[in-house]
Amino acid sequence: MRGRWISSVAVMVLLIGILTATVEGTNEHHLELGSSVTKNRVSDELTEILEDESEMVSLIIQFKDGPTDNDNDYLKDLGFSIRRTFSVVPSISVDGPKVLIDKLLDNDRVIYVENNDPVVHDMEMGTHVINATQVWASLVDGPGGLKDPIDGTGVTVCVVDTGIDAGHPDLDYQTKTIKNLFDAGNGLWIEAENTDTNFGHGTHVAGTVAGNGDASAGARRGVAPGANLIGLTVSLPEEATSDLEDGYLQGLQWVYDNSRPGANPDNIRVVTNSWHSTVAEYDPSTVLTQLIEKLTFENNVVSTWSAGNDGRDDPEGVELTTSGQGNAPIAIMVAAYERDGSAVTDFSSRGRVGANHTYPDIGAPGRTIWSTSARRTVISGGSFIGGNTNPYYLAISGTSMSTPHVAGLVALLWQAAPSMVISDLHEDYSGDDPDGFYADEKTVIHEAEWILEASALFLPPDADHGNVAGDINSTGWGGKPIDYVQGYGIVDAKRAVGIALTLERLRDMCEDPKKITVMDAIKAYDDQEVADTYFATVSETEVMWSGEYSRYNDQSMNPLSLVNLTKYVEVPEGAQSATVTMTYAGLDSSEFQAGDLSFTIDTSGNGDPDVESSLSFNDGGVDVEELQATGGDLWTFGIVGRGVKLPRPFQGVNYVEMRIEYDINIVFEMSENGTQSTRPLNAVFAPVLPSYTVEEGAEIEVMRYRLRGLQLPGEEEDRSEPQKGAPWGVIIVILLIIAAVIGTLFYLKKKRKTV
Repeated sequence: MRGRWISSVAVMVLLIGILTATVEGTNEHHLELGSSVTKNRVSDELTEILEDESEMVSLIIQFKDGPTDNDNDYLKDLGFSIRRTFSVVPSISVDGPKVLIDKLLDNDRVIYVENNDPVVHDMEMGTHVINATQVWASLVDGPGGLKDPIDGTGVTVCVVDTGIDAGHPDLDYQTKTIKNLFDAGNGLWIEAENTDTNFGHGTHVAGTVAGNGDASAGARRGVAPGANLIGLTVSLPEEATSDLEDGYLQGLQWVYDNSRPGANPDNIRVVTNSWHSTVAEYDPSTVLTQLIEKLTFENNVVSTWSAGNDGRDDPEGVELTTSGQGNAPIAIMVAAYERDGSAVTDFSSRGRVGANHTYPDIGAPGRTIWSTSARRTVISGGSFIGGNTNPYYLAISGTSMSTPHVAGLVALLWQAAPSMVISDLHEDYSGDDPDGFYADEKTVIHEAEWILEASALFLPPDADHGNVAGDINSTGWGGKPIDYVQGYGIVDAKRAVGIALTLERLRDMCEDPKKITVMDAIKAYDDQEVADTYFATVSETEVMWSGEYSRYNDQSMNPLSLVNLTKYVEVPEGAQSATVTMTYAGLDSSEFQAGDLSFTIDTSGNGDPDVESSLSFNDGGVDVEELQATGGDLWTFGIVGRGVKLPRPFQGVNYVEMRIEYDINIVFEMSENGTQSTRPLNAVFAPVLPSYTVEEGAEIEVMRYRLRGLQLPGEEEDRSEPQKGAPWGVIIVILLIIAAVIGTLFYLKKKRKTV
């Protein structure tokens, strides 16, 4: 037992060392401008900016013991213009010529200078890059009228990983994370609220798949925020007897047993795996490969797999570095792109050039991905050492982070097209036995993968994309380009969901749905321009979101930390007034807590609240404020709270902070003389649901998937062909008319003769 304890400590120390070396924000090179510019006083980001040709810079400057009036005067005399002063971390933001930085650093009171970067949202950048945010904001316009956006509702994703900290506000135990199991060995699974007590990897993955974003007012939600999660922990506790590989097999076995046709009450449709056991070509003989195939071929469950992080070992693709499990044709293997989607990362594993069956299938953002943090784990500890003080989110990199993006997107596809099945399209192959490969019924791909590949954006290997994309292209199905680094390209959720919706609609229209293929849906989607925007006339529009106010205490007598719940709402053009309503439960006897919340609104954009609802302690309830609105303004919402929570019996110390769930609803009354908005009404990173109850007022632009005009394959072409002959029914009618005319003429002629 003592040896096992020492081994565990050694592993944790090693992982902390790795994480502190890989947590984003470090930089290996620094610009030397002179003796006054040192690494300790100038941020790495500013060092990079100093290398470009810009003459002006925007800076944030920290002074010893905080800035004084003399420091303000010094900056102005030097030639900088003051933007604003900050008090929480005492500092000043300024604009000025770049050439003044050396003089600025001659002042011994200046202790740190950094670039004043524009606001960059992190987890939401990943969802924005793959267009998931547009999917959440796009109404489905079909024969039955407008329907809610696609967000993964009704679909369950299994996360086979190190567990899930389902006590996290974004991963609510028993509602979002509907099951959370760890393998105690010998096939015995134990349910627990927190199964990610050592490493934290699985919690981060789960948040990217389907986190609801409550701890960030929706900003850091996952790709499929409406989907459910099941956690299967295969990083075992000390008392377990089975080893790590057996644990992974056991986890996938559980998914198989609980997703069988007719015995799948949770509608498990995706299992995501940010790990691999081998680097190899497809080997159908291994137990793990066979289990992957059984999950999809027998249970219609799609599995996503990380490509691996060994790209630096062989960037030219001389040898393959991709996952042996991901290379199974029926699996979806995912490469990692930069956080903004501009290029493939240098660490993302490569296929072997010319062997396109070893290439990743598609890719998604995988660098510096912010997602949910499991507390008191190796990863959260490493993140804290790296400077992150947010108790609920952290940023890490890897194909482990890109893969859950795709798993969440597949959940969106399942909601849009529940009829998806195995396709007849085979995986790409350029090996030694093409006849045998393409004749093998197990080398086909799932329709979900076909849709992802059809909708992906392939990045050309040029300087604009970091020269990281592959420099030797192959040709995939339909003549589409693929390469050994990115496969078919970075996923596009908006187009993928559009194709899936089109596929489902065409099958609904067809007497034999099996005749409709993904290729039919792709053609119909492209020809009909299914995804579009239109102007709707409304008397009022509505924006809503949910969040969780949290006052975090680490139980070590450290100061309380409040989670940032800032939300930005753009007032639509034509709005004349707004009613803001917040509802919450102030008293929760099950959690031994009582609290009160209020919301603040900065309507003028000066950084100070202009509106604050009442903060009066009661048993929860409703806060309502009515105020005037001007179209085009950007309102900034915040949450203020107070309260107390007592320790719950038998509860671990991880979850003792007070947390209060709340919902905010804004209804904008529109003027009859309102003008069209220049872009969709939007609460930043929240879907928008306009009200269509009254057909008068202003017009707003709304994104939608338009499915009403779809036609079955061949219908349009048949109608456009010239008629080769008149239908028999028409001929008969014409003959009858001719006969009637002749008869009438004959009758009139006979009548004249009689007269």
